[in-house]
Amino acid sequence: MQDFADKGRAADKIVYSKTLATPSSARTRIERFFDPDAIRQLKGAAERDITVGGSTLAALATKAGLVDECHLFVMPVMVGGGNQSLPRNVRLKLELLDERRFGNGVVHLHYRVRGCGEGDAALLSLRSPLSGNVRSRRIGTAGQARLRPGQQR
Repeated sequence: MQDFADKGRAADKIVYSKTLATPSSARTRIERFFDPDAIRQLKGAAERDITVGGSTLAALATKAGLVDECHLFVMPVMVGGGNQSLPRNVRLKLELLDERRFGNGVVHLHYRVRGCGEGDAALLSLRSPLSGNVRSRRIGTAGQARLRPGQQR
């Protein structure tokens, strides 16, 4: 857990908010609107993983064609609500890369969006517990989505 927190503090972050006035942590900047073209440029220049969290952003990145990989976490609980991390009217063909079952009943499914190349530099990754985070060079929603640096779709 500490390793995750240390990585988060060390990472450059973009927070998308229409109301937040100032960032609450170092290495953080605020943007008012999600701009897919700006993310494409960021991805093209990325030298390391970029993470975008939240189901709303995950849905926007997926709809904009920015997602290269999905990490889906299927939970052994059903909840009939919440924000959608997988957008309506978007169809992606997926290739299963890995799967893992945990002792608590959670299943992790790791997919590549078909048509995304292997050797590309940054990765937008979408994480979702059939909920949500997005990550590039690795933009990952629990689904997690990934953009590979320099990769255009």
